[in-house]
Amino acid sequence: EELYVTRSGDGVKTKAVVSWLPSPDAFVTQYELEYRYVLTTGFISEWFVLPRTTDTYLEIEDAIPAAYQIRVYAINKFGVYSVPS
Repeated sequence: EELYVTRSGDGVKTKAVVSWLPSPDAFVTQYELEYRYVLTTGFISEWFVLPRTTDTYLEIEDAIPAAYQIRVYAINKFGVYSVPS
């Protein structure tokens, strides 16, 4: 979790920085991260899908104070998704 200042004048916001180990599979070329948040009231959001990346980290900007559930899929060069981690 990090704080950052916006250029739009919205002030200071929070972002969550997520990282994972690279897949040992030589055919994996991309990753796709999904997340949802769980509020203390018991509300669970829908899954949010972030754009595919070749990196092993992503940032979730404008993070709200909540518990987060995160899953990452490895995608091979044929477009086949792994089981999520």
